[in-house]
Amino acid sequence: MEAVETCVNASVSRDYGLTAKVFRASCTEYGEGAQFDTSDYAFGAVVLVLLALNIVGSLYEFYGGIGQDTLVGKGLLCFAIRRNWRRLVAPASRDPDQQLLQCLSAYRMFFKFWVVFVHIAIPFVLLVRNIEYIEQLYSYAAAHLVYNAGLIVQGFLVISAFLLAYNVLVAERKQPISGWRNLLFAIFARWLRFTPLYALVVFFTATWMRHMGEGPFWKVVVGEETSDCRRDWMLHLLYIQNYFDIDSLCMLHSWFLAVELQVTIVGAAIFFLLKSTKARQAAIAFVVTVGLVAPGVTAFIHDLDAGTLVTPEVALRRYVDAPWFNKLYKRGHTNLLCYGLGLALAYLIINLDKSDLGAEKYKKYRVVFWLLTPVTLALVASGGLFYGDGARAPLLVRALYASGVKLLFGLIMCFNIFVSIVKVDATLTRVFEWNGWTVLRRLTYCVYLVHMSVISLLAGNSATTVHASQGEMWKTFALVGSASFVIAVALFVAVEAPCAQLAGILLQRLEKKHAD
Repeated sequence: MEAVETCVNASVSRDYGLTAKVFRASCTEYGEGAQFDTSDYAFGAVVLVLLALNIVGSLYEFYGGIGQDTLVGKGLLCFAIRRNWRRLVAPASRDPDQQLLQCLSAYRMFFKFWVVFVHIAIPFVLLVRNIEYIEQLYSYAAAHLVYNAGLIVQGFLVISAFLLAYNVLVAERKQPISGWRNLLFAIFARWLRFTPLYALVVFFTATWMRHMGEGPFWKVVVGEETSDCRRDWMLHLLYIQNYFDIDSLCMLHSWFLAVELQVTIVGAAIFFLLKSTKARQAAIAFVVTVGLVAPGVTAFIHDLDAGTLVTPEVALRRYVDAPWFNKLYKRGHTNLLCYGLGLALAYLIINLDKSDLGAEKYKKYRVVFWLLTPVTLALVASGGLFYGDGARAPLLVRALYASGVKLLFGLIMCFNIFVSIVKVDATLTRVFEWNGWTVLRRLTYCVYLVHMSVISLLAGNSATTVHASQGEMWKTFALVGSASFVIAVALFVAVEAPCAQLAGILLQRLEKKHAD
């Protein structure tokens, strides 16, 4: 470390009259690589088993699927590639209650593209040679749509909460589904929905990923994440990693999965344990209140920065050292507000009649919807107000912003979903209900899990620094996005869809056993 610091200071002092301090240094020799161990072979065995199941399942379906009503037959059909491909490209559900929600696929995809674009900026901070370009971006308002884009994950929470509440309310039209057993059943079903593919990606990151390249940036970009995943994998499978500040780079973006499961438990408890509408609405109001207060109080107590203050130093360490990220951004209780608003929105939508769709009484909101688009962008970019030189904003201002910005975004999101569902604009309806969004939406979970691995592998294998520019960022976005979707298609057909069907079979058997 001292030798590196001496070498750096020789040029820095000569050229700029400054003194540098080196805090971290890594060295990778040519041909140096990790040794294969038991965990690598274990992951290889898992891959071989999945490959064999897909081959056998596909052949079983192709040759008629004799005995497909048996448990083994049903299990093999889950892995039939042709069948799972048809599930991927199938049109949206024709159920009237579900057709009403078709527009949500467009929102999900829009936010997902935004997330991927934001994350591709990380390699530029790690590898950039023209660091002044990154610093100059802070003076452009448009750049803060990237730096402060952490706000957009609240949109996913609104949608997730709305779907949970709406589907429960629809199911209750046929029969009551409240009770502790149904609550535990719903939580287990959600965990089972997330975990198989998630566990596979964590397992890959901890094992084979470390053997997939080399270079001067490999240890910093990939090596540390691999080591952290080998240590912290259990926290991920329990979905509690967002409450442990252990300087871990293991699939850092997966904090959202933990938050989503945690707030889902809250939402499910409201709808499965409380029977009356008044009790549920009171509980939702309580969740919204807690969600509104928690970010501001947390920011005030810990003297945190407002919003997502992504300085080059924070991005260089991929947020793990940022107090605002650990205390405010990734906690479950600080993300309750928009989830609560989504639960409340379901009560508004469930009472709509068919006559409300495209009704004249809602057409007046069309102009408001289009006006709110630039307002939403301005709201996301508003975090740039806290990047100025000089003293930090007053603590009270930062605390109020932490809560207020989520409230405004959540309300705008709920309004946009409402006007999209009631079809206030014919053009908007055609765009939002395009069937292609439904197909792409089925890939969003896979894309979310793998896109950061794609970014890490690209950055880790880089042999030199890069010249940052808008063109380079868009090119990287196209490359990462394309690769992520290609991988997502394979994972959906071979892993996610089969595991989802197996989970459905398991849950049906458990439900039938309990009924007997």
